[in-house]
Amino acid sequence: MDTGTIITSIITSAVTSVAIFYWKSHYEAKTQKNRLASALAAEIQALMVQYGKIGTPLLQILPDGTKKFYITNIDDDFFTIYNHNADKLGYFDTNLVKDIVCLYTNAKGFVCSIKTWNHLVQEPQKRDEEIERYYGCLTRQKAEVFTAAEQVVNNLQKIIT
Repeated sequence: MDTGTIITSIITSAVTSVAIFYWKSHYEAKTQKNRLASALAAEIQALMVQYGKIGTPLLQILPDGTKKFYITNIDDDFFTIYNHNADKLGYFDTNLVKDIVCLYTNAKGFVCSIKTWNHLVQEPQKRDEEIERYYGCLTRQKAEVFTAAEQVVNNLQKIIT
């Protein structure tokens, strides 16, 4: 084997190795991006189902006009996928990252608002008007979170292949 053949073989091997490494890295990143998009979309959809059960039943006006207030206990961390993968949001474009972060921040705020509601309705000195006003804010907050959640899920589903 002459020197030219050896050099050509070395160059061919190096180029092939770099190409395979690049392809494998790109494929793995795309796979991770799809998996994260799928997991986030599933978590958001599950949270919407759970939060969908909260809100309307927290305040009921009985046939005689009296108001009945309910509480709901939220003690767990329902944002497991997001909390453990926030460092991987860089897989997504800047606008989607912004939307995801805003959604989860507002969803966490909604959870705080529900906890505040629980404390509010358990305080005997609070007036019905004050509680009703807070309930209105809670209902609007829930609607805003759900609208943002639907948009984020739609954008994540576009990524999933």
